[in-house]
Amino acid sequence: MHAGLFILLAAAAAPDGPMGVTVQTATVAERVPLPRARGPLKLIVDSLSARLQVVAPRDRAAVASRIAAHANWICPKIVDRPDGVELRCRTRHLDAVISVENGASYLDIRELRGLPWRDGADGPPIFFYDPPQTGLGDRCPGNSMAGIGECLLRGGPTLEAARRFRAALRTPNRQLAALRLGDIALATGDPSTALGWYRRTGTMGVFGRVARTRECEIDGSCLGSTEALLKIFDPAGLPPPVRTEMLLRAVRAELYQDRFNSALKLLTDRISDVGYGELCRDEIDRLCRRFLLEIIRNQALPATAPAAPPTDKGASHEVVAGKRDDAADEAARAQAQEILELYLALPNWDRGPLAVELADASAELSRRLGAPVFGGNILSAVAPMVPPAAMLDHLARAAELYLEGGDEFRAKLLVEYATSTASQKASQTPRWQAIHRALAAAADDDAVLTGKNAVDVEAVAREAAAALALSKRARDLMKTMETAAGGQGGQP
Repeated sequence: MHAGLFILLAAAAAPDGPMGVTVQTATVAERVPLPRARGPLKLIVDSLSARLQVVAPRDRAAVASRIAAHANWICPKIVDRPDGVELRCRTRHLDAVISVENGASYLDIRELRGLPWRDGADGPPIFFYDPPQTGLGDRCPGNSMAGIGECLLRGGPTLEAARRFRAALRTPNRQLAALRLGDIALATGDPSTALGWYRRTGTMGVFGRVARTRECEIDGSCLGSTEALLKIFDPAGLPPPVRTEMLLRAVRAELYQDRFNSALKLLTDRISDVGYGELCRDEIDRLCRRFLLEIIRNQALPATAPAAPPTDKGASHEVVAGKRDDAADEAARAQAQEILELYLALPNWDRGPLAVELADASAELSRRLGAPVFGGNILSAVAPMVPPAAMLDHLARAAELYLEGGDEFRAKLLVEYATSTASQKASQTPRWQAIHRALAAAADDDAVLTGKNAVDVEAVAREAAAALALSKRARDLMKTMETAAGGQGGQP
């Protein structure tokens, strides 16, 4: 572990090249030696969730042992997985790669000063600047060097796009050209050269303002507070595609800083203004859903109650504290309600990108709000999207939520479906045995269940989806959830 590593230097600036800069991208770094592997190793970086995963199906035990012995600072918690090992980290500001030197493999983990910049699922998103909307000429394939480069950047090849942007440095669109050359350098893993291009862009005009945000994302200089960040990521007066990028990159930055309330407000305010379909169209849809997923996961976590300060007021202080706690609980409930309403308003919420992950998180949030049956319905609705290998666990969670909410009928249907489609061994795990015992206990008490002995999970999904066609008014959503919690007739 070393502080102050990874100082990257750019070459001296040519007349049409990036400015020469020095950038320190990491505050802390760890190098973890990996064992000699018999099979392939794959690294999955989920920085927004503060997790790394090393997939090593043939070397799981050896990899887990080596990482547990050496990785103890940035990602101190190690969780075994059937196909490898998962590392849970203390920060979202993660960068990690598997390096090979002199025939030996290493897991290099870095805690970044700014936001993750390496290309990938959680890397900086690239938004398409439609040439007519951003002053770059005619629509694609374009009629200016910068416009042609922008169209090529969207559809490839990137090398040809870079060549066009190089040529555009000698045109009135040189700011956009320098900005995009920086984006291309960053996508290739070269933050120093990228920063040099962003400095070459300047700070004035539309693309100068964008370049300032890029610098902030790399060096972290404006991330200290929401107020400071929003000054840099101010979308006022920008053309539509650039305005959308500014807003969603601001949401991303707030999430990486653990400022979930601010991120949610930025997202919901803009969706309220223009609609989800307008803000998160096409390739941006998955990005918006990824942001919402992390917001829901955070909201579903149990709240940590702050310790009460010492006082001489005794009972009177407890009354005041209780009122404050009630107000905080009500505010948290209202916010959770708003988040679930936003989730259920997503186009194809039960079939679109990240449908299963969003359903898992939303079901847990519903449970926390006292509506476990509602959570079970959400899980049932997305069951057709669940991979076969994960189906048993998915159905088990839905059954557990139904049982918790007193809806033994739906729980029994899921148990019967799981039993009829899975092997006897798979459906007799301790988790499923506990579900069977809970159903038996409920039947012994007072439950009268039908003789139906199979369920079409797609039919359950259709029923749940219809039941979840909720009003946009938040109080209607909560009323439905409260009904679900009571388990009245098995209806949400």
